[in-house]
Amino acid sequence: MAQNPQLEAAILEQPNDAARYAVYGDWLQAQGDPRGELVSVQAALASTKDTKRFLELKETEKRLLAGVTAELGDAKQLTLGWRYGFVSKVELRLDVPQVSGVVTTLLKHPAMRFVQGVRSALPGLDQTPVVEALIAAPPPLLNRLELIMGGAKNLATFRAIFPRLEHFVMEGLENMALDAKVLLGWPELRTLELSGLALTDALADVLRAAPWKKLRRVVLTPTSTRERATLVDDVAAVLALPELRHIGLSAYLDGVVALVAKRPNLSALEALELFDFITNERIEPLLARKDAIRQLKLVIHQGELAQDVEKQLRKAVKGLALGDVEVFSNEEAGIHVMDEEEAKDYREREERLANRTDYNRDDWN
Repeated sequence: MAQNPQLEAAILEQPNDAARYAVYGDWLQAQGDPRGELVSVQAALASTKDTKRFLELKETEKRLLAGVTAELGDAKQLTLGWRYGFVSKVELRLDVPQVSGVVTTLLKHPAMRFVQGVRSALPGLDQTPVVEALIAAPPPLLNRLELIMGGAKNLATFRAIFPRLEHFVMEGLENMALDAKVLLGWPELRTLELSGLALTDALADVLRAAPWKKLRRVVLTPTSTRERATLVDDVAAVLALPELRHIGLSAYLDGVVALVAKRPNLSALEALELFDFITNERIEPLLARKDAIRQLKLVIHQGELAQDVEKQLRKAVKGLALGDVEVFSNEEAGIHVMDEEEAKDYREREERLANRTDYNRDDWN
């Protein structure tokens, strides 16, 4: 598969400049590389407004991707996100021996040159081999790492290679400790999600320091044996970070809704996710700030609120026709059926978000 170091260097300088990909695409087509046509097709898809043309391009894209993707590995073990003829994000579900070698080989493929996000969901708890591969063949544009169902023992080395990581997610860590000091070395974080982990003293110290001044999304859903009375103090500094737009919290953090409700810039918050909040009094602090939560998207996972509280919340958060409340319960598979007015509110909010220049529907967040 053809490569042009000079054109790749130009893209690395400006990775969001579609014109630089187009130049590379023309060069690839001249070399007979099918990714050249894929660059052109995906660029056209991003700009066309004609429905018929869009559908034609999607069919062509499907054909081209079938050939290129087959070179990269088993589709059952990989989910690839493509952008301008190159993989921009990859999800790994590898269940093979020698994971590190397999991932290293994958990362060295020319189509992976500009990958920005890696999500690993291995069957086991140890993600160390995947991180080892990223260390061995570091993608120059990597800014997102998601480790699902496990941690890694070599994150300190990874941090040294990727000091400007912007998005970091770890989930399902009940049986594996996180080297919390690693988080201090990523001051550029925009996203921090730590789910299902033990809130150790070391992690609490890091959260109290809260060095991530650009943080826009935080999700903290710990399982902890520490005294609950101290947990709110542990996360207060993070919840006070001024750039936050999306917050996800667990009921284990008793009192955190009241902390969020006290934010001086609460009206700037766009989304609040609450996990296992089943008592009304924990939600009520939000109702005291109706003026500030009208634009909020509130999602309550596995919650069972009284109907009167749910109605108050629905009325409060859709005051500007921008918000909606979704109440997920264990019994009802997580689907809330909106009435006509709620559906209209939802569509208007999504349209407003889509028109924002910093909003990308393809983001994992």
